[in-house]
Amino acid sequence: MLNEGIVITNEDQRILFVNSRFGEMTGIPQQDLLGADISEFYSEKEWEFLAQQIAVVRHQGRHRYEFLLPQKDGGRLPVIISSRILQNSGGEFRIITASDISEQARIAKELHDTLLQGFVGASMQLHVAADRLPDDSPAKPPVNHILELMGQVIEEGRNAVRGLRLTENGSNDLAEAFARVPQELGAGDEIDFRVIVAGQPRSLHPVLRDEVYRLGREALANAFRHSRAGRSSVSLASSTFLKR
Repeated sequence: MLNEGIVITNEDQRILFVNSRFGEMTGIPQQDLLGADISEFYSEKEWEFLAQQIAVVRHQGRHRYEFLLPQKDGGRLPVIISSRILQNSGGEFRIITASDISEQARIAKELHDTLLQGFVGASMQLHVAADRLPDDSPAKPPVNHILELMGQVIEEGRNAVRGLRLTENGSNDLAEAFARVPQELGAGDEIDFRVIVAGQPRSLHPVLRDEVYRLGREALANAFRHSRAGRSSVSLASSTFLKR
């Protein structure tokens, strides 16, 4: 069974074809979708984002990005949208495929609610035990080393979960994600932090985007913890990431 929703629209954004899988994903019957203006099914903010992606498709011929697909019951289904333009004597047509990535979101939740929380709980208990050890105890250094390792594992786990959940705001926006980092690290009031965006923002492939975010967040975490600088910034230029 085909697991991707497929939609074909004309240059006026009218839906010419929709398969049954897309109807299942949205909860909207095929007959209600056919002939409709696709923008009718999205909020103003959602359509503003989609219009930007359509512009990219028209410029490049094809495009791939993440999105939260609205459902009839009010839910939002995380998907990866692949879109391309076909042109012939009959006009311009856009072919859209939507791939369900809700399993990815489920994994992120399970990682946070089980494995990651378990590490945090164990780390807190070990901290209590370490505080009770005399300063001259031979067990003190190895216990402190274990605490450092656990802290690194917890931080890496949080980064992985944030990467998996980046799509939940529906924007696939690295600038917004980086802007939240100081608050997440507890440095929001101590550092003058700015995110500088140069050029036309572009949606990145999920794997590339998550790797850029992971590396950038790690660099910022190190800067906030070990530097006494009162000002820091991240610059995003098209697909190029530059840390200052």
